Amino acid sequence: MTAEIEVGADFLVLALGPLQLGGECAVEMTAEKPQRLLAALALQPNRWVSTAELTEALWPEGAPASARGNLKTYVHLLRQLLPAVGEQQRIDSRKGSYRLVVSRDELDVTTFEDLIAAARTTLADGEAGLAADRAAAALRLWRGEPFESLSGHAAEIERVRLAELRHSAADCRADALLADGRADEAIALLRPLASADSLREASWERLMRALIQAGRPAEALRTYHELRTGLASELGTEPGPGPRRLYNQLLDADREAGDDVRMSPPAVVSPPVKRQWPGRRNLVIAACIVFVLLVAGGAYAFWPQPTPDQKLMQLVNSTDPIQKRPITMPPPGHLIFGMSNGVDDTSKSPLYQQAPLGMVTQYYYERSMLAQVLPGWSKNEIPKTYAAGKAIHLMVDSPHPNQDEPLPFSDKQGSFCGFRYPLSDDFLPDMRTLAMGFAGKKDGPPLFVSMFNGVDKHLCGEGVYDSPATTAYAQALKVRYLQAIRIFHAYAPNSRVGLDLDGWLLEGGDTNQGKNLVLVNYFSDVLKQSDFQTFSAFEHDGNIDSVTTMTRYLGRFGPVMVCRFAPDGSIPNFDSDLNTMMTPSFLKTVTAQGLFAWNFDDDTQFDSKKQPQQFAETLNAVRKFGASAAPA
Repeated sequence: MTAEIEVGADFLVLALGPLQLGGECAVEMTAEKPQRLLAALALQPNRWVSTAELTEALWPEGAPASARGNLKTYVHLLRQLLPAVGEQQRIDSRKGSYRLVVSRDELDVTTFEDLIAAARTTLADGEAGLAADRAAAALRLWRGEPFESLSGHAAEIERVRLAELRHSAADCRADALLADGRADEAIALLRPLASADSLREASWERLMRALIQAGRPAEALRTYHELRTGLASELGTEPGPGPRRLYNQLLDADREAGDDVRMSPPAVVSPPVKRQWPGRRNLVIAACIVFVLLVAGGAYAFWPQPTPDQKLMQLVNSTDPIQKRPITMPPPGHLIFGMSNGVDDTSKSPLYQQAPLGMVTQYYYERSMLAQVLPGWSKNEIPKTYAAGKAIHLMVDSPHPNQDEPLPFSDKQGSFCGFRYPLSDDFLPDMRTLAMGFAGKKDGPPLFVSMFNGVDKHLCGEGVYDSPATTAYAQALKVRYLQAIRIFHAYAPNSRVGLDLDGWLLEGGDTNQGKNLVLVNYFSDVLKQSDFQTFSAFEHDGNIDSVTTMTRYLGRFGPVMVCRFAPDGSIPNFDSDLNTMMTPSFLKTVTAQGLFAWNFDDDTQFDSKKQPQQFAETLNAVRKFGASAAPA
């Protein structure tokens, strides 16, 4: 059946494994530098990539003096290998940047994404067999580790994203197989997926469904207990509502089967057994004992207690008003500076070692972090950071299996258009796990939480009102955000929570209802309930206006943080932004309007060895205007 869908014959670039050129120029890239250059460009197809980024990709350990000339040589080599389309070069150039010009069906990565989307659409339309074939075709494109020749943060994030999509494609194929009545094939696909990760409850639930459909209920029960054991050992939690519902259905079916057996006449009638019932006096004594135990507090031992998930739902569904938590502001003209190298790497940065950074920032971008690294951080890096008097800044991204762009989806609550993870069953328990893992003492350094890492990027289209499904998603996202505040407040006594916005959202004068320029206004009701306000500044043409405008606007709701300062990889823009904003007059103005913290995205733009001038400027700014984080 899968032979009906053939893809890949005309791929120009294959990156889902060892990097290859396909089509008429089929060749495996073996030379290291051209391979890295092609991978860096394919990582962002049809987008301009600065020479600074490409230089970093080609020489991650430090570029030689001849780097600029060598880069041009490698571009020329790739142009020789990649045929032009008419007069359009495949490797296009403009001042200071290059891009790979390619259509979606010429890349195995984007074809993989499109096949998954098509499989989901086909399955929703009731064509299960075709959906299974399309998902299988997508999975066959994988030949190994994506972009394996490329190092760096961006490449690692892409590899994680693609791995999640690969898992999502397998889930989609399993759903299609089950809908097509091919339970045994689904079991063969799902069992290794579930065994590989005890935290992916969705895969375990699908496996249970497949076993039930295949007429193997005992194995389905055993699968539930395997999931329950894994969650208890790693997180101390119970399975979610989906697996529990199937488990209870299996138990109910077993009880009904037992009742049917008892109602059937026995094949052999045994002699009646005379039962020895206790006397009335003994019954009265026993009843009194039970009553005394209940009154004395023994009721706790007999009365069912709420499960962790029930407690969580009681918490997030509370109608009690959210109590905003205060933030102690630094002295006027001073900021709490931080950096996003992570709780395990920031201390290695020369800036951290030489300047009074008051904050360490950690991204949450992959659910596997919850089981693989968070327990270790909770025992070591996180307590050490708080003990050193540093605040922790947690940036919550959308790490569930997502596509490059938000997509429509439907669930029991309705139709939505946006990233699925924040509205999934996993989100609230995951936030509880994060809160417990990053929690500190109530009177210790604070935990700042920037939720959703650019909330505008979670929605479909350009604005809240682009479609009814997008509007519904934005409204549901506000509910989820308030639930996240309740969770962090309950499980992390030192936490302060804010909604992350992109800094460009208030630029310009457009007030059309459907544009992102008024997205800030749409979320104003939840901004009023936030502990602090938080936005990113990463524009390539300068961030002075956006920092000024956003601080002035958001300062009406409470203290403001620049949660991510990263001027689009451009050293000149970094210099001009820093030289203008890190001055006494500018900082006195914005701190008076509520700005209290400033987070550098990472130290790539002020590397002490590669960019000594930028490092010196940054070090001077932090030393001159830096402040410690006051206790929460």
